[in-house]
Amino acid sequence: MLKQISKIKTIVLDILEKELITVLALSVVMLGVWFTNAATDSTNLSFTILDSGTITVTAPNGAENWQINSTQHITWDTTGGIANVKVELQRETGGAWETLVASTTNDGDYPWPVTSPATTTATVRITSTTVPAITDSSDAVFTISAAPLGGYIPTYPAIDSISPMSFYYDTATELTIRGVGFQDWAWVTLNQVIYSVQKPHSRNLILMNIPDNTLSVGTYRVCVYNSNKEFDCYSHLVNVIAQKSVVPPTTGGAEGTYEATLVRQSPDVTLKVRDEAIFWVEFRNTGTAVWYQDSDYPVRLGTDNKRDRRSGFYHSSWIKNNRPTLVNKMVLPGEIGRFEFVMKAPWRTGKYIEYFRPVAEWKTWMDGRSQVKWVVTVKSKPLSEWFEKPVQPLAPSTPQLAKPTTPSTGGQIDSPFQPKDTLLFSDSIEKIYQKTVQVINGFFAKLINK
Repeated sequence: MLKQISKIKTIVLDILEKELITVLALSVVMLGVWFTNAATDSTNLSFTILDSGTITVTAPNGAENWQINSTQHITWDTTGGIANVKVELQRETGGAWETLVASTTNDGDYPWPVTSPATTTATVRITSTTVPAITDSSDAVFTISAAPLGGYIPTYPAIDSISPMSFYYDTATELTIRGVGFQDWAWVTLNQVIYSVQKPHSRNLILMNIPDNTLSVGTYRVCVYNSNKEFDCYSHLVNVIAQKSVVPPTTGGAEGTYEATLVRQSPDVTLKVRDEAIFWVEFRNTGTAVWYQDSDYPVRLGTDNKRDRRSGFYHSSWIKNNRPTLVNKMVLPGEIGRFEFVMKAPWRTGKYIEYFRPVAEWKTWMDGRSQVKWVVTVKSKPLSEWFEKPVQPLAPSTPQLAKPTTPSTGGQIDSPFQPKDTLLFSDSIEKIYQKTVQVINGFFAKLINK
């Protein structure tokens, strides 16, 4: 009997180390009651391991305005081993929950074609399909509005590019801000300070005049607001420089052809779920146009096969979910340009093929042998590794990217503008784990000496 109790203790501690603290702690208490009243030394044990972790809704999370017939992305963050989730919608506060999808893979994203009726008090809820207690909903209500006649046009501002991205502090400069959803009047801010009120040239263009000696040398975040306090902040920082240097002309790439030939790339990789890795690829400019970072036609790396698709390997350092990065420098015809970026593995295991191709934004996709692909194998991560302290996230060496923490659909500005990475487990969890082990050891010691 003593040997069996000792063996059971070893098994319980081993499972506790690898699996779920809360469920197994309750199981240990049940075992204690069972063995205290047992009449024999023979028993059969059965454990059911359920999901453990947390869910945090990230969008919509309050103040968004989603129009009917548009496709919006419901997103969330999770910790632990949650495999599938249910997505629900509540159109009125305190009303019934409408199931958008009963079970979908926990990959942090669900594209939803927005449906009627319209409402100003909508809420989204994400729930584990196996443990309903693991759930989260929007922090505040958002709006579902009717689509305007003639198709969907975003009502909120969204910046797509700014040119030039660098200029001299002592030279008058006109910033060209391109995007969508600019209203009759737009507030433009630099580092969260209102610089001036500009009348957009159109719903897709703002021309912002900056007199000389207005800004100090440094970097600036550019944001555009509308009268409803909805806003978007550009993902790159504008540089104000002091000394004369060779700056690519903002109209570069307007003439000539865009072609690229793949030269070399980083190898295929195997990742565990939610792990990150740096990828790079080099192309030779075989066209006649010069490649620029910040021109009317900036050269970026875009998702291919299908073009402009949302990548499941999106990382917070990307320009957009279908634009990982931009070329690392000005590339003349015949020279080689490099693209370097980070991909983050999804929750779902399997073998993926990710396709990318250079694109001269607002001009054309690159011709020639310019498609690059990586085979990425995603494997499961042992649950014991979720208890390890998180490591510093990877970041590509070039080019430097900075992502705002605010969605283009509105909300409050975070300061400073830095990514918020969720820590899966902290030191307090480790202390709870060690304390639980001590309690189990003491429990079995008393049981053996009884």
